Formats: sequence, structure tokens, C-alpha cells
Amino acid sequence: MLGRKKWTATKLILYKKLVQLRHEVPVITDGVYKLLDADNEMVYTYLRKNEDETLLVICNFTKETIDYPVGDFVKASQGTLLISNYDDAPQQYADAIELKPYGVYVYEIK
Repeated sequence: MLGRKKWTATKLILYKKLVQLRHEVPVITDGVYKLLDADNEMVYTYLRKNEDETLLVICNFTKETIDYPVGDFVKASQGTLLISNYDDAPQQYADAIELKPYGVYVYEIK
């Protein structure tokens, strides 16, 4: 039962961070959505953009680790991780990102 409580607590912490970001990062609520890599059934990738900010969201929908060539779909020179469900997620944007199983990564990119 302890494992289940830890999992629930982890999800609660992630949810609280998401709610906090929603209030702190305007692009989440007022940004325009643009789907990337639409034919990929394993990875869901999109941009959320407004006049001032661009967010890149990458979600691995598989139980496998995937080396994802995000640079094929996004032209960015830099970016910083805002939130992930993995503590050891890459903190900086890169043209290729190792996506862990069921990993979610949100970067603010420029």
C-alpha cells in the first residue's frame, strides 16, 4: 500500500505544479496550439505560442524509451524545462531528447 500512496502523492505534486504554472505562464491559457509530428502515434508533440512565449510539449505515450529528434520539427536555439514527470529530465532543450516511458516534458523555447 505504501507504493500506491507514494504514486498518489507524486501525481498530486505534479498536478499542483501544473496549476501553479497555469497561473504564472500566460501562454498556457492564451496561447495558440500547433500540432507537430502529427503522424507519430507514439509521441504527442505540440507548440503553444503567444506574442511573448513559446512552449514545447512532448509526451511519450509508450512504455519504451525513445530517442526523439525534436529538432526535425522545431527550430529553437535554446529552451528551459518548466515541468516533467521525471526528476532527471533534461533541463535544457536539445534537438534530440531521450523520452522516458510515459514521460512528459514541457520546455519554454526561444
